[in-house]
Amino acid sequence: SRTEGGDDMSDRFHELKSIMFAQKVSQENLAKDLGITLQSLNSKINGKRDFALREVVKIAKSLDLDAGTRDRIFFNL
Repeated sequence: SRTEGGDDMSDRFHELKSIMFAQKVSQENLAKDLGITLQSLNSKINGKRDFALREVVKIAKSLDLDAGTRDRIFFNL
């Protein structure tokens, strides 16, 4: 069962961080691609703020995520 709280949210983006690491994409570069600050991206990856849908679409395209991976990471599907 899902728990409400910070731990669950930060774990949720572990797969995203792993994909970024494997593709050698830094948070700085991804933030720049998204047109947001590094601080904003960091807050989102750490589950403190939500990603906007346009950001999800752009991340999926930048990292070449298939629909299943995108949905698992961002929509818990």
